[in-house]
Amino acid sequence: MIFTKKYSSLVGITGDKPQPDLPQNATDAQKLATWNPLAATVGTYEIKGTTVTRHNIVAKNGVKRGSFGTADFKIEGNTLTMTFKANQDGPIANPTTITLVRME
Repeated sequence: MIFTKKYSSLVGITGDKPQPDLPQNATDAQKLATWNPLAATVGTYEIKGTTVTRHNIVAKNGVKRGSFGTADFKIEGNTLTMTFKANQDGPIANPTTITLVRME
């Protein structure tokens, strides 16, 4: 995840397994097994208190342009913890928490 003064981006792999390596002549099923777990969004964001709202401009993995998501966040030193709490469809039933460490 990258935050600039105005924009944010997120690229990650969903699921609990590493992406499989693709052979030279990969089948469509092998390509999908590698491509489908990739999640990516780019957009703007705003912060109010300890809540960040990300507004998606471009997205992959079922996320629609114009959609948004909110998360509670906490920064301690170089560590950012975010708990995703709602999106354009309403509250998230089982919120996910991620922990990110700043790298430069």
